[in-house]
Amino acid sequence: MLRHTHVMVGCAVTVAVFQPRDCATFIMSLAAGAIGSEIADIDSATSKSHKDADRIATTAVAIVLCILFMDNKMNMGICNAIRNNSSYLRILIGVFAFMGLCLYGKEKPHRTFMHSLFGMLTITAAVWIAVPVIAPYFFVGYCTHILLDLFNKKKIQLFYPKKKGICLHLCKADGITNAVLGYTATIAVGLEIICFFVL
Repeated sequence: MLRHTHVMVGCAVTVAVFQPRDCATFIMSLAAGAIGSEIADIDSATSKSHKDADRIATTAVAIVLCILFMDNKMNMGICNAIRNNSSYLRILIGVFAFMGLCLYGKEKPHRTFMHSLFGMLTITAAVWIAVPVIAPYFFVGYCTHILLDLFNKKKIQLFYPKKKGICLHLCKADGITNAVLGYTATIAVGLEIICFFVL
């Protein structure tokens, strides 16, 4: 599936699974679900994909900075939630582990380490070390990415480091299924936002 579809499905499913009750949790679930749903595509060997990987990393940093800015201006309690569930040492260790795993994954072929259960669990563990409160949202977002890519006609090494890949051969990554899922998930996210802030 394409980037937009991964992000929208990741956000929609994360919010639907956790059904956040307060603003800080809602924003954290959206942001962590979005980052988790996109981070798996940081892997690839082509120069175009390396540019995409840089874009993914830049997007993740931009999301974090935007949330910190919004929290500072609107006092939503996100930083307090993070402070109450972590420490500076944990954040530092987790961020370095996360960056190291992403750098390792970035150098691997597409649909290998970053698209595996092992990769998903170790990267989620790094997020949990840094900020435990967002790890479940990140994990669900990441799961949506792996599940969507299983439907494609290209194999993923789900059980990396085993070489054998699997896929369900149901659709092409950029076909009609991608478009339908992308638009449906976008509408779902819009409805979730309206329901949370208006109703």
